[in-house]
Amino acid sequence: MKPSMKPFVVTLLLLLPSSVSAQAVFQSQSSGDWNAPATWQQVSGTSSTGYPVSADSVSVLSGHAVAVNISNGQCSKLSVSGGAISLSNSTHTLTVQGDMTLGSFAAVNVAAGAFSVVGNVTFGTGSVLTMTGGAFSVVGLLFLNAPAAAGTTLIDVQAGLFNCIGGMTITASSVPAGRFAELRIGNSSVFVAGALTTISSNARINFTGTGALSISGVFTTALGLTFTAGNGSVIYIGIPGTDQTVASLTYNRLTITGAGSGKKIISGAVIVTDTLSLLSDTLQVGSGSLTLNDGAKILRSSGRLLSPPTLLGSIDVVYNNSGVADTTGLELPASSALRNLTVNAQSGIVLAAPATVNGVLTLTQGALRTNANTLTVTNPDGGASGTSADPAIVQSDGFIAGALTRVIGASAGVRLFPFSTASKADRTYLLDFTAAPAAAGTLTVQHFDTAAPAQSGLPVIDGADTLTAAAPLYWRTDASGGLAGGTYSLSLAAEGVSGVTSIESLRLISRPASGGAWTAEGTAGTNSGTTAAPVVARDNLTTLSAEVSIGLPGGTSAADALPDAKPSSFALQQNYPNPFNPSTTIRYQLPISGEVSLKVFDVLGREVATLVDTKQAAGNYIVRFSASKLSSGVYFYRLQTGGAVLTKKMLLLK
Repeated sequence: MKPSMKPFVVTLLLLLPSSVSAQAVFQSQSSGDWNAPATWQQVSGTSSTGYPVSADSVSVLSGHAVAVNISNGQCSKLSVSGGAISLSNSTHTLTVQGDMTLGSFAAVNVAAGAFSVVGNVTFGTGSVLTMTGGAFSVVGLLFLNAPAAAGTTLIDVQAGLFNCIGGMTITASSVPAGRFAELRIGNSSVFVAGALTTISSNARINFTGTGALSISGVFTTALGLTFTAGNGSVIYIGIPGTDQTVASLTYNRLTITGAGSGKKIISGAVIVTDTLSLLSDTLQVGSGSLTLNDGAKILRSSGRLLSPPTLLGSIDVVYNNSGVADTTGLELPASSALRNLTVNAQSGIVLAAPATVNGVLTLTQGALRTNANTLTVTNPDGGASGTSADPAIVQSDGFIAGALTRVIGASAGVRLFPFSTASKADRTYLLDFTAAPAAAGTLTVQHFDTAAPAQSGLPVIDGADTLTAAAPLYWRTDASGGLAGGTYSLSLAAEGVSGVTSIESLRLISRPASGGAWTAEGTAGTNSGTTAAPVVARDNLTTLSAEVSIGLPGGTSAADALPDAKPSSFALQQNYPNPFNPSTTIRYQLPISGEVSLKVFDVLGREVATLVDTKQAAGNYIVRFSASKLSSGVYFYRLQTGGAVLTKKMLLLK
């Protein structure tokens, strides 16, 4: 169960009789239901019900267990000494209008329903509150005191919602030894709105699950605290306009949030072993220190660091905002310390300084804008051997706007440069080394959504095709760091380029990176996509530092502008997106009806999926293919109908 990070708010409805002539005092005389007169002995006062109501004082004595089986149980004061009280139905509630005292090894069990105390609550003498569900709320102050002798006074919140509005004090003197007062949090949500104060190392806060402790007030660990972070989270919410001190502890997950203007300040030694989440507000290292362990993660939404942390190794950084475009800050470490970088930012992230991703760059959504800075992505193995499955970049719906540098190892394989425009038109640059480079190095690629300067060398003759113009977009590549040699194929996505009437007529053209005349290096590959979103391919390329664009034919006639599906053939388009993870779409067109078979094969020719195997009418079809159970690699999909068989290649990257 993932705990909610929102405080649980309980609305208390104070149901008072219109007139109260006297207050009754009840004490238990046996185990039983709250609303059963046989459970109670009326010590004084008058009662019309025979069991406690809102104005009555109640004592549950040793050896008696009272179950609240009523939808609106109430009393004025409650004392449980050596006995037990429980709620186990979601429709049942108990509201104590005044104070509640638990002593003499009392037990309160909440499995469902709502238990609310308007006044103060005192736990003592080894009493235990156990929550396996439901809600427990204290409007006043809560005191969790260690027993007089050895043992533990315990609030054990394994599930459900626990709320202390007034504040909580956990007191456990170390003399005599063996006296403990413990707040134990499992897979649950605990919210303390007032001050949280602990006294002595015999006071304990212990996470046994993935729950969360949310704190609005001051968290003071006077004379020490035994704090076991486990897999839990501590969330500092604070009060708007007021600074909040972060207690000097070792946290598993530390979350900074709040409604604004106040800072979260570190004045002691704070260590984060798993995740520092900056959801909102600011975190400042004052006179203390903030340390992140090796392998930790910083997750930033709209919050920010005002002071840099100390890193004991490499960390991951995740941008997860949905508001206005943001700029990287002190959360982004120096080149050697950034392991994995994830951009899940709907409005985009602007790179404020150069950065090197030494692990995996994940582009979930939004633009990562490099501006004048350099973003470098290395392979997980350091780039020494390269990669054939391209694990260094994983793209869903995000993209790079600007320049991207990545390490190219001396091995064959695919390298992805996922560019797009401001309107999210696809400009992917996909390079596939069919023969490995002779030496490793780096390749920097940048996309420009304007016409390349100096259009010399046109027209370009490519076999029987004449290319009279370059499309108003181009890519610039620069090899460095010793990268040399090799032969590669290149695919360029040019979604939204106007004037395309036939994808077969498009050609990739190139020239040296410093300019010069356009040429048609290599050989034409198999183009794919549609006229609205063509993907232009070129094989047998060797020049690494170049400018590349898409050559367009001139004087297109009606005979040249044939649609993708010619009257005498079937048309099978390239899957989109390609590469894909984990699903893709395949489009095909049938000019006549007939039996249709669409299957997927691996590189060994083994059938891995049948997508279509039926009779279909003439028309346009879209098939979605999910490869969640397949490993990364090259696959082929084959359309067969009548005497026509068409096959395309697709790449799965995970």
